[in-house]
Amino acid sequence: MIKFLNNDKMICYNKELLKDIQSYHKTKEEILNIYKNNGFIDNDNYNSNDNLYATIQNDLSSYFNDDLAYMYCLSVNNMLRLKRLFIVKISKNLFDIIINFHFNFNNNIKSSINRYIGCMTIDERLEFINQKSI
Repeated sequence: MIKFLNNDKMICYNKELLKDIQSYHKTKEEILNIYKNNGFIDNDNYNSNDNLYATIQNDLSSYFNDDLAYMYCLSVNNMLRLKRLFIVKISKNLFDIIINFHFNFNNNIKSSINRYIGCMTIDERLEFINQKSI
């Protein structure tokens, strides 16, 4: 359970949820730092090969599908990760959710990155960071 105080401070009564929220923010910051330290540039040219956010989105998308090309298949892990989303629990069409999650190009790249990181477990976030830190 989360409660917001008047000054918008959040009090979280569920320790696991609090750990997940803290992990999300720490992971996002670490990912940005890793890519910036590797020379990627924070600019609005998402078609550039050295664009920070486009590269992160591509790498997270690849991680989600176990580095398999989407044109060939969706990995079992990809589908299991997406089944964590609340929308999957109330919708009958997993295919539409998958398409919207991965291929909705109307979404902002930064929002897409937030969704990928948010959908990952703490262990998956650490694994992704460890893969990129090498």
